[in-house]
Amino acid sequence: MKIETMDIEDKRSNAIIAWAKNPSNIISVLPNVVGIKNNVVKLKFTRFLLFSFEGEFVVEPSFIR
Repeated sequence: MKIETMDIEDKRSNAIIAWAKNPSNIISVLPNVVGIKNNVVKLKFTRFLLFSFEGEFVVEPSFIR
């Protein structure tokens, strides 16, 4: 899993928003990624070593106002 940290100040909020708008940055920090195709991410979850679930999810930017 990729870990990325960045020290930020209140004045640099635009840099944070610009980083978060890039879907590849968000996809790179998601856990349980099995595959990536464009903005579609395939995740695999396992519970109690018995049950597993694979699902495909679309990463779409949203805007907070």
